[in-house]
Amino acid sequence: MLTSALISKTDAGAPARPAESAGGDLRVPQSRWRERAAALSALGIGCARMGSIRNHTPVSEIRRTLAAALDHGVNVIDTAGIYAQGDSERIIGEAIAERRDQAFVITKIGFSHGSHSRLVTRLKPVLRLVSRYSRAFDAKLDRARDAVQSQNFSPGYLMDALDGSLRRLGLNEVDGLLLHSPSGQVLEDDRVAEFLARAKRQGKVKHFGASVETLPEARAALDMEGLELLQVDIDTARDLASGPACKIIGQRRIAVFARQVLRPPGLAPDAAAPAIGEALPAALAVPNVRCAIVGLSSRKHLLAAIKAIS
Repeated sequence: MLTSALISKTDAGAPARPAESAGGDLRVPQSRWRERAAALSALGIGCARMGSIRNHTPVSEIRRTLAAALDHGVNVIDTAGIYAQGDSERIIGEAIAERRDQAFVITKIGFSHGSHSRLVTRLKPVLRLVSRYSRAFDAKLDRARDAVQSQNFSPGYLMDALDGSLRRLGLNEVDGLLLHSPSGQVLEDDRVAEFLARAKRQGKVKHFGASVETLPEARAALDMEGLELLQVDIDTARDLASGPACKIIGQRRIAVFARQVLRPPGLAPDAAAPAIGEALPAALAVPNVRCAIVGLSSRKHLLAAIKAIS
């Protein structure tokens, strides 16, 4: 059973919490990954589309979905400063304001939308309405977004970005801070490593790490001193599950978060995606994977994911 697999990943003396509460309600398993750190739920909520122009789900339903996730023991909430021009973080901050101790909030920094983001935020209601009825408009939105996105990993920008994320989330400290798609060169930059260490010393960050795109970048991230969190796609997670990298992750108690679980990068475009009931348990069976991050658009989708691993 999945719960047994998660127990095998916990520290000695700190078993995973049961999949069901005493009242019979479904509960997502949680596991301890290191001393003096909050337990991590096996399922994480990916918030990339939360509040975006192309997401037509009412904010009220998004808040209810987040509340339901917390009710069922899902505490990992994954976002980024660039998501939805910062609206993803704002919605999360409002949703967890009265339940801060129940959430493990991860955000990512390193991208910028540029000076136009405030204008987009003001126009979002109109743009969302057009998007609802025009696929061609959606394609134009994607191209426009890609054209203006840029990366900046200078320490000064990273600190400003972190402060902005904390402000939008309504937090003094974020549970996890990840560099957002850094290159190998960025991961080897001592100035970036010092920024992360300084942010932690200042009490703005509990744990830090990187969200990377490739296996070489994942290996480069493992060389970063103090790294505690690593987010990769499920295919890369499987590649890291053997050899020296697997040993390093285990010895240093690095928490691995797997994304793109329901649509792995290596899946052929015309191939059918695996069913959620198969994909989630398979992802969580990969050595060192603590949490599978899935984008969930409704409470119905949330419950389907919870049932798959409970």
